[in-house]
Amino acid sequence: MASLSCRSVMWKVVILSVAMMAVATLVGATQEENELKVSSGGHGRFLLQQTGVGRRHLLNVKCGDGDGVCKLKGTDVRCCNGVCKDVDHDDDNCGNCNNKCTKNSFGWKCCGGKCVNIMTDPNNCLICGKKCSSGKPCQGGMCGYNSKW
Repeated sequence: MASLSCRSVMWKVVILSVAMMAVATLVGATQEENELKVSSGGHGRFLLQQTGVGRRHLLNVKCGDGDGVCKLKGTDVRCCNGVCKDVDHDDDNCGNCNNKCTKNSFGWKCCGGKCVNIMTDPNNCLICGKKCSSGKPCQGGMCGYNSKW
């Protein structure tokens, strides 16, 4: 009976490890999607980043002392160390310039200008803005994982 219990625990560890590797792969792929894309349309000297929901905003454009050159309607882009950064989603400039979301721990991401742990936050479970159903916890980036719900 003891060996059965040990095997059960081992399988849970294996499943959790595989799930965490899948999450790490997904987070890496999401970051690659957010890399710089040059706008093919429009005029001007600015590089734009296209988000998955059709929004575009300035990214890595050199700026002066103020935020004026970085402003784009509907975004919170600021001049951080001479470069325009989206402080709503930039993990190195979250909410304000130089506010890093690393926290020396896996899973921290900038969502809406706030550093959150996407592995445990029920309002940003694995992805910014993904809300778990009422009362369901976010564990390991999955809503309701390992719970009685």
